[in-house]
Amino acid sequence: MKKRFFGAAMALLMLAALLPAQVVGAEDTETGGVAISEQSGESTPSSRGTISPPDATVIAALVYEDPQEVDVTDGMYSFDGFAEGHYSISAKKEGYVSYEQPDFYFTEGSELPSIELVKVGKINGGSGDVSVTDLACLFEYLSTGHYSGAITDWHYIQAVADVNGDGEQNILDYQQLYGMIKAAAAEKPEEEGQTTTTPFSGRLVKAGTSEAVDVPSDAQLAVTKRPSKQETTASGTALRGYPDRFQITGFAPMYACDESVADYVLLNGSAVRAYLSTSTAFANGTTAIASTLIKGVDADDATCGAYMEDVLLINGKCYAVGGTEAAMWNGKGILYTPVEAKPLPHKLANDDGTPCTGAKLAYDTSGNATAISCAACGKIFELSRQLPAGYFGQIVQVTVNGTTYFVLVSPGTSSGTTTGTTTSPKTG
Repeated sequence: MKKRFFGAAMALLMLAALLPAQVVGAEDTETGGVAISEQSGESTPSSRGTISPPDATVIAALVYEDPQEVDVTDGMYSFDGFAEGHYSISAKKEGYVSYEQPDFYFTEGSELPSIELVKVGKINGGSGDVSVTDLACLFEYLSTGHYSGAITDWHYIQAVADVNGDGEQNILDYQQLYGMIKAAAAEKPEEEGQTTTTPFSGRLVKAGTSEAVDVPSDAQLAVTKRPSKQETTASGTALRGYPDRFQITGFAPMYACDESVADYVLLNGSAVRAYLSTSTAFANGTTAIASTLIKGVDADDATCGAYMEDVLLINGKCYAVGGTEAAMWNGKGILYTPVEAKPLPHKLANDDGTPCTGAKLAYDTSGNATAISCAACGKIFELSRQLPAGYFGQIVQVTVNGTTYFVLVSPGTSSGTTTGTTTSPKTG
């Protein structure tokens, strides 16, 4: 074996500047690699090092000698019997980003690098499959240039982030990682929650009736509390909620839901234990989490300024209850129609903008109109000469003595007011 150590060392140092040190861990001040973690040496012989995953392949080559595969057993690779000298060490496994250490000087007593390979796309670092945390980490890295994961070597970060293998890090890698996570989720069975099974107790009746439903005398009732979970979407992540599932012997699965869409009611004595729906929409859960449920409109309000039917307020928009798509509210599934519900109009202004007959105006001491009351229900709304930039809801223009005013009739507010209450425009 030739011993041209000086020239070889210079060549290897130049090569080290080009090749990524592709492992996760702490900085190595001895070799110049920035991603290897030192082994304690107390429980592991100095001629061995750890390798993760344990079935990865490790290759070592003495300078000017042919590379040879290193023995790997139970997550340990060994240099036992190796001659002293400068070695290049590499580790690889399909689906993982390879590790390269171009110049490691081995002598008796040397501690071998502890190598941890990272899966392609596992940019947040660590072991295991890619997940939404990696998607979030990659998004942060691509959009801001900041990296907050566990990998310490910059070259290795870039290699892991190159999900599609084209040598660049961009939105195409994000799309590829999103597809990987979605495909992995599709291969796994639906995540189940905790199930409690007991002999069936109580009565099952058809919703809206007192008609009891026959249940086998030896029936069992299995109730599964299904947890919510983060779901990856093209625009980021969303929380998917799952209503509790009720499985009664002899019946198809049913899901806890709102009374308005229930097919059955499970009674415990005379008390309602659960409203149940047979709709498969609940089986798949939903990312549309309802924040407010408007119900029980009084008869007086129903004639003016109230919704035509019960609605959900989801992401700032109103939806009619009782449709075909599922939403969650307080842990219960609710079906809603994805069409914005329209409030019944107050009688504030005619088509030409002039006040309706019976609508009353209030003025300040200077004679300027400041408020108007609905001709039908008497609710009072303030007038504004300038429409706020952040307005929402129903806008009515009223012309008084040649001056145009705006009335903001916010459905979520006006439908809950009573006679004599003033509703101010949103000043966002």
